[in-house]
Amino acid sequence: MPIVLTLLDGVRWQGVPVVGERPQALLAALAAGHTVGPDELVDRIWGDDPPANPTKALQVLVSRTRAACGPDAVVHTDGGYRLGLPTSGVDVGELRAQVAGAQAALRTDPTAAAARARAALALVDGSGQDLDGLAAAGDGPLADVRRAAARDLRIARRVLAQASSRSGAHQEALAALEDAAVEQPDDESLLADLLRSLATVRGPAAALERFEAHRVDLRDRLGTDPGQELQRLHHELLTLDRPVREGVLYDATTLLGRGDDIRRLRAALVASRVVSILGPGGLGKTRLAHVLGRDAAQPVVHFVELVGVTAPEDLVGEIGSALGVRDSVSRRRALTPEQRADVRARVAQHLDQAPSLLILDNCEHIVEAVADLVAYLVATTREVRILTTTRARHARIRPLRHRRSARLARAGALARLTAFASVAYSGLRRAPRAASAS
Repeated sequence: MPIVLTLLDGVRWQGVPVVGERPQALLAALAAGHTVGPDELVDRIWGDDPPANPTKALQVLVSRTRAACGPDAVVHTDGGYRLGLPTSGVDVGELRAQVAGAQAALRTDPTAAAARARAALALVDGSGQDLDGLAAAGDGPLADVRRAAARDLRIARRVLAQASSRSGAHQEALAALEDAAVEQPDDESLLADLLRSLATVRGPAAALERFEAHRVDLRDRLGTDPGQELQRLHHELLTLDRPVREGVLYDATTLLGRGDDIRRLRAALVASRVVSILGPGGLGKTRLAHVLGRDAAQPVVHFVELVGVTAPEDLVGEIGSALGVRDSVSRRRALTPEQRADVRARVAQHLDQAPSLLILDNCEHIVEAVADLVAYLVATTREVRILTTTRARHARIRPLRHRRSARLARAGALARLTAFASVAYSGLRRAPRAASAS
């Protein structure tokens, strides 16, 4: 609903100024939306100078306020008085609701969190008011309301900065994150966002320096170390400082005619954990996967060519060898089921050390085994992204919900491979001859 009662930019009811310190105080005391008893209202409004007849004085004040704002502005109840508006009709109530919504959305939906934080800030930013200055001046309900609103606005600015950082707007977020970290030096979620933005804007070295300053400060003040998630981020920053690109090839010539494909696939890899490039041989799927691997946002990229894997049971061992996690069984090409399970767990653990992109090229001949492995990795890691390339031998790759016949089992594996992320990119068209190497 529209804002009826304004308490942050003066005190106004439907745009008309409310005159008088005590009517303003009464409206502010009721702004939270719940019923307030007469004794509490008298204490909050008159403070150390109570009237001789508190009950009569409060009734007169309520009548004056109703005369100024309307007969339903203040409602009498059995327990006292309440405001005749929902909190969404009061600027401070709407501010509080938007800030709470922004905080709730931050973890799962940074875009929505940013939108709600901006809506909160818009309630005050257009007024030109110095809310911190207003809140610091005076006592009483109106000053209390404004102090609480000033705290909410600081939270809104911090949430907006964190949401911007998590959405990739690191330059925009950095200054506000630095300010917020000064106010809340022990908020490690906030510090993690600051470190990521620092790494993007000023480089990993600047972020590592900031982490070290935090570590030393914690040790000196509290005798503790940074939390587990922050230590994990520290490891990521070290990796960013020395990015890993295993198995990724670099082109001697420019890839032509694939700009739109690359942009769409990059967006898909941001939005989804598993992306499959589907198409017949000769369209350039492998070369396109190398381009995506070279320019990936992840600090760690492993490109594993599967064309030489002839049996499904050899898949895990091949990937384990490529990642260097197969030490205890390196002399055996054929692994027992127990050894495959061990290597598979090591692969997941290795990839989970830092944000990673695993590229599996040419999966079509062992697609069932690849689908099983992808399902396992998605379930057991936090931030691993997987890109696969395979030939689209079947026109229909949607998940099959009915009992599958043996003839359709291979199509079902392709379906499972793509079902994890709802992204199966099959929009490739034959590129110019110079760029069509597969």
